[in-house]
This record gives sequence, C-alpha cells and structure tokens, in this order.
Amino acid sequence: MLAQLYLHPDEEYTLTDLAERTKSNVKSVHVEANRLVRTGFAVDRRVGQARLVSSPPTSPLVAAMTQLLMLSYGPLSIARDAVADVRGLKRAFIFGSWGARYEGEPGPPPRDVDIAIIGSVSADDADDIAIRVQARTGRSVDVRRIPWDVWTDQGTDNPFVLTLRDAPKVELVEEVDE
Repeated sequence: MLAQLYLHPDEEYTLTDLAERTKSNVKSVHVEANRLVRTGFAVDRRVGQARLVSSPPTSPLVAAMTQLLMLSYGPLSIARDAVADVRGLKRAFIFGSWGARYEGEPGPPPRDVDIAIIGSVSADDADDIAIRVQARTGRSVDVRRIPWDVWTDQGTDNPFVLTLRDAPKVELVEEVDE
C-alpha cells in the first residue's frame, strides 16, 4: 500500500481502489489506512461517502520513502522480472526519467517507464514486456527495440542510439549470450 501511495504521489485512492491495486480486501486496507494516517505516513480526506487516501504532500518522509520504495517496488525490479528469459535479448535497461532518478538526478516523480531492449527480440515479446510492467506499476510503458548490430556499431548515425548511449540508464540485463 505504501508503494502505491508513494510511487504515485499525485494520486488519491479510495479504499476500494487500494484494495484492488494491492490485491487485498477492503477491511485490511481500511485498517492499514487508519494506521498510516495516524502515524503520518498517509493523509486522507472525505468526498461524500468516499474516503480518499494519499501520500502526505509536505511530510519530510516523502522523499526518503519514495526513494526506498522506488528501489524496492518500483519499475526496476518489475522490469527485471519482465525481461528475464526473453528470447533474443542481449541487453536491456530503463532510461528516461526513471533512469535519471535511479542515477540520482533530481526531478519530479516520473509519469512513465522507458525500457530499451537490445537484440533480436520480437515485437510480440516487446509488447508483452510493456503490458507486464504497465500492469504492475500502473504507469504507461514504452519499450524500444534496438537491433544488436545497430547498438554495437560505433559508427552509427542513428540519433536515438547516440542519445541513449550517453543518457542515464539502469541495466536490467547486460550482454546475455544466446
């Protein structure tokens, strides 16, 4: 529940939404929400009959908790699971705003996840990776396929590859032998 709240800081959730997203029952979520609000790890407000819960916007806990939860429950671990055992994959990494945050660059919480997969991965497998990561993170996912020979060509004039080589990124898979 903390991961859902802190990794989506601009969102408010009903108890039913949280139960669905955490695969819990509403009663358990209700009890946990009470604890989190009471200890300052979450805030809540009422809109009609609905109780909305979110991360506390001004608490000093937010930055530290977000960082901890991003490393343990964020796209990194989820994406690593999603690319494991994908045929034709030689290298994969998260880039874009998530890559930058993982590498310590300051900025707002990322809204989407960018994943590069390098090798001879099919379009269907790339789509499956995107669907799996999106389902577990609740974020839009863009998977970019790059052929191995294009990635390793030092004389390439591909602007995306040239930019990506120097961009902050976090490895998911490094040079797997086929």
